[in-house]
Amino acid sequence: MRILIVNQPLNNRGDESAHKALVRSLTVNFPKSEILVLFIAANQDSIEQFKVKESNLKYLNILSEIRGGNRILIKANEYKLSFLWYLHPVTYRILKIINSVDLVVCAPGGICMGGFQDWTHISILSMAKYLKKKIAYYGRSFGPFHETTKRNKRFKKISYELLHYFDFLSIRDAKTQKLAEDIGVNYIPTVDTAFLDYPEVQIPNEISEKIGKYYIVFVPNELNWHYAFKSISSDIIIRFYIRIFDIILDKYPNCKIIMLPQIFNDLSQNELPFFRKIAKNSSNSKNIIILEDSYSSDIQQCIIRNSKFVIGARYHSIVFAINNNVPFIALSYEHKISGLLESIGKYDRIVDITKIWQNEESINYALYQIEICLDSLVKDEYAQIKAKEIANNCMNNFISKYNQIINVFS
Repeated sequence: MRILIVNQPLNNRGDESAHKALVRSLTVNFPKSEILVLFIAANQDSIEQFKVKESNLKYLNILSEIRGGNRILIKANEYKLSFLWYLHPVTYRILKIINSVDLVVCAPGGICMGGFQDWTHISILSMAKYLKKKIAYYGRSFGPFHETTKRNKRFKKISYELLHYFDFLSIRDAKTQKLAEDIGVNYIPTVDTAFLDYPEVQIPNEISEKIGKYYIVFVPNELNWHYAFKSISSDIIIRFYIRIFDIILDKYPNCKIIMLPQIFNDLSQNELPFFRKIAKNSSNSKNIIILEDSYSSDIQQCIIRNSKFVIGARYHSIVFAINNNVPFIALSYEHKISGLLESIGKYDRIVDITKIWQNEESINYALYQIEICLDSLVKDEYAQIKAKEIANNCMNNFISKYNQIINVFS
């Protein structure tokens, strides 16, 4: 069987962890299959940092000096003009690659089909649908779907058509699962694909010497990149995080606070300057250590595994904590975080920060909730076991379904 993985997000350590977990599972469970991961005009260094080396796994990055490929890809899908895909060398090559495989797997990731309205994302999937290929939409969240403009409505219509077409659909959070039930599509419940894996690597000496053995991990989120927070002042967000530092160090005065960047090779979301600005403006800067953005998701998980606890406003910082049975407090800015914790019954670990920014009273209440959570932090092996059980059940369903195709071919 020939498997094509498309729509793989890059430049994010969380997406890296999900990618590695997925392809490690696929290469082991489909050892005789050829697996190709397709990128279009992507940063080659970002791909290299994601790569898993297996004999039946290859990576292809389509580069072209001929402009207009992405525009044709999207407009042909948006206006049902599929013949246009044959007229540009890039889109024509994508068509040929999709046509040569037996199964198209959409890589795990966030709400490209929904809040971020990623037309490239759904256009690649529409190509596969046009060619009548089996599509597995694996470990995704989707929604909410906006209807403010005609283009919003076209995006929603195409997305709904795809959701009803998918041969395999697994959803990683409870809120998206509810939306799937509302629109009448069948799905397999799952959690983040990173739970399929438990990486064990050596933490580099330069990190071990710097962080020591008594530390917590704190992963802020700049938030302004997100469509729901573009109007929020960066200064307000920074002050909120600084006050969290104060709360932590009031309770754990000798503890180091390790800040782990999740984003790399992305100038639009360069987290290091933001982290440095938080540290610079904090009176506790001597306790704060900011790691570089060059360390892999496997290394980050091992750093978190040895930490006292995690406070995270990035989704995968919470995934990493649960995956390694480390106590955590989740600063939930989007439904994928709250949806994950709802799936494993960890409601008491959520501090919702989606609507706190309008007044000081709401911010103070969120900080009070963090203080309460700090007083009740304990390891929870049940959450780890539950998350891994759900992830493995989903993968087992996938293996069972597509092993039938292999048996037919053989």
